[in-house]
Amino acid sequence: MKYHIPILKACRSKNVAISQLASDLNVTLQTLYYWNQGRALPHLSVLVTLSRQLEMPLNDLVKETPNNAED
Repeated sequence: MKYHIPILKACRSKNVAISQLASDLNVTLQTLYYWNQGRALPHLSVLVTLSRQLEMPLNDLVKETPNNAED
């Protein structure tokens, strides 16, 4: 199993600009895309901040997917 953070979907549903979110979290857009794809995961403190900013519980924010699933 691998984990990913559905940031793009959450931003669209909350009408949040991805570039603004990256700026607020002090990360690059590339970092957000890596989290979205499951190529990297944020530090727990950043994950909590992300959860608050997107108004999503951590359980909904962190998704587990099979290794062979297509993104």
